[in-house]
Parts: sequence; C-alpha cells; structure tokens
Amino acid sequence: KLLKSGRNDPSEDGSLSRLKSSAKVALFMITFAVLKKITAMLLDQLKKYRVVLASKSPRRKQLLEDLGIDFSAAQSEDPEFLDPEWAPSEAVCHLAQQKAESVFSRLNAESSDDSLLVIGGDTLVSVDGKVLGKPKDAKDAERMLHLLSGRSHTVWSGLCVRTARDLRVDYAETEVCF
Repeated sequence: KLLKSGRNDPSEDGSLSRLKSSAKVALFMITFAVLKKITAMLLDQLKKYRVVLASKSPRRKQLLEDLGIDFSAAQSEDPEFLDPEWAPSEAVCHLAQQKAESVFSRLNAESSDDSLLVIGGDTLVSVDGKVLGKPKDAKDAERMLHLLSGRSHTVWSGLCVRTARDLRVDYAETEVCF
C-alpha cells in the first residue's frame, strides 16, 4: 500500500500508529502470560508450606482464597503496639510483623514445623498527614467515611511473611480518591 500511494512515511496513513498499538497489545499479552506463569510457579511453591494467615480480616481471607491459596487463619493474641512517632509505612510494617511473629511463635512452639509460613498484614489510612486508627464504633466509622469522602487519601498496606528460615516485610502506598 505504501508503494502504491507513493508515500514514504508510514505514519501518514496511520500504519505506524496501528503498529505501535499492536506492539503495546502484544507486550501486554506477553507480560500477562509471564505473570500468569510466575503466579502458577509461586502457588506451586506454596504447596510445600502450611500457610497461616495471621488475621481475622474477612477481606484478607478473601484475597488469599481468590488467589487459590490453601491456608488456615489464626489471630495474634498479642495487643497491637502503635508508636505515634512512626511514619505510616513504618507503622504498617511493624504491625504486620508483630502479627506474623506472634502467630508464628505460638504455632511453632506447639509443634516445630519447617513448613510453617505465616502471613501478617496491616492497613492504615492517612488524610492530610494524619493517620486514622480503627473506628471505635459505627458512629466513628461514619465520621471517618465523611472525612474521606470526595477527597484523596493514602492507604498504607504492610505485609510480613515469616518462615523458620526467613522473614520478609514490605509495604505499599496507594492514593485513593473516594
């Protein structure tokens, strides 16, 4: 077509634009396929562990179920300690680790098990630089929802994975407009 029309620039008839779009779609499909394989490999690796979620959160349970992870849940019996001097990223990491370590220690004391893998998580919300705690009751929850409504706020999520041989802690920060 380019030779017949006498055009030398493929962008003149949109070919380059279509080529770029096709390349983006192909790259997305390849990336998705690779991620799918990696996920399958990771899920296969998890089968050698006895996975325990250190949480009573229905949302966290649902996330693991949606991933197809076979797990049980056990709640930390230790009181949470939140230092007001901690930055939100630091706080969610500490709290996630505190939960994972508490459950790991208790279950490992009951029966030393190299296959034990405990996942701890914590989430905090901050708005205008102020961290919101857990609502005390329904009225406090309603107050918080009104405070967050129609504006941007930050959700901080901490994750800790604890095994007999390893401890990994990380966090994610997400801007949310609600």
